[in-house]
Amino acid sequence: GANLIKWNDREFTFSSTLINANNNNNGIFEDCPNLTSFFIPKGFPCIPPRFLCECANLENVYWDKDSSVTTIYGNYAIYSTKITHLHIPASVVSITGDHIFGQNNSLTKITFGAGSRLKHIDGFGYFYLNSNGIVNLSNIVLPNSIKSAGDHTFQNTFKYGTLDTMVIPSSFEYIPEQFINVY
Repeated sequence: GANLIKWNDREFTFSSTLINANNNNNGIFEDCPNLTSFFIPKGFPCIPPRFLCECANLENVYWDKDSSVTTIYGNYAIYSTKITHLHIPASVVSITGDHIFGQNNSLTKITFGAGSRLKHIDGFGYFYLNSNGIVNLSNIVLPNSIKSAGDHTFQNTFKYGTLDTMVIPSSFEYIPEQFINVY
């Protein structure tokens, strides 16, 4: 099905249907090789599937200080970029899907805004055997608000032994068996 983001006087439509590489359902800014920075303004409620997928030269994602994004969802939302540090604003409540941040081989650090409302995470890595998740991630401190995570959240992440710091808060009610699984 189609979805709509309204921001000021602009409208952006996107598909929430699962997408595979053999069809033409691209994300809003998918495969924009000249994109190096991206600002997400107040008024965006979500980051949909394939939103910044395969923006090969994207190095920075900036959020409005009063971000209204509550959900990052769907496959390949911010995928295959040159981002080294990804900051998730405090407004985000849920991050869910498959391969959301996969193939970001330059990504070493993920941070969360002060007072984060994040409750659930899933699909940061890459589910398939011998595929890259966030292979060079070395630092992630999950916020105290988090309650749950999906299976395979960090699948094939930390693949090359780069993990230096991972803090899992006591607020977690359940950690799935394969929360971190490296092939």
